[in-house]
Amino acid sequence: VLNLTRFYLAKHHDFVVPLILKYAEEWQDTGNPIYRPLWWLSPNDPITFTIDDEFLIGNE
Repeated sequence: VLNLTRFYLAKHHDFVVPLILKYAEEWQDTGNPIYRPLWWLSPNDPITFTIDDEFLIGNE
């Protein structure tokens, strides 16, 4: 279990943390939120407005 935990912590550190830092800089410049609802990327798709349990980190 510890090896699996370490594996996923490393994945988080290598993938998620850089995204958060990247979009934190964008937030400072534009005010766009770091965590965005799906409709942020597809505002013309009405289905995205019904999904309230998924989100994006920036546009990724």
